Amino acid sequence: MLLRIGSRESALAVVQAEKAAEEIKRFNKGIDTEIITMKTRGDMIADEPQES
Repeated sequence: MLLRIGSRESALAVVQAEKAAEEIKRFNKGIDTEIITMKTRGDMIADEPQES
């Protein structure tokens, strides 16, 4: 079984996703994981304030 984990592209977010993947695999030996990174709207236009 393949479990895809979504993450922002920032280094911190990827490390956190990797840690989550490690824990998932530790308790579920039959699961493979893949981290899919993405940019949010805020990542793409970081110089503009975000509306709530």
